[in-house]
Amino acid sequence: MAPDGATPVPNSRVSVFSDPKSRNETSADKNAAFGFAKLPDGTYAVVAAPGYGDATKAPSAPTQVTVTNGLGASDLRLVLRTPN
Repeated sequence: MAPDGATPVPNSRVSVFSDPKSRNETSADKNAAFGFAKLPDGTYAVVAAPGYGDATKAPSAPTQVTVTNGLGASDLRLVLRTPN
């Protein structure tokens, strides 16, 4: 989501971290929807960042998600921030 919290941001980059050295990344679609397949059970930090070349937005704050039995949050909203 854009910094206004309501506008979808297509092609945002979304990363999931289980530790600082382990990262998976995907891109949001035109509706800002995204997903990760086959993450092992555990706790992850998820961060969204604007698409490459978009200097009008900054990465979201990290959000903690727990995957259990292969399932995580289905209603996660990551709000990009206004750059400093």
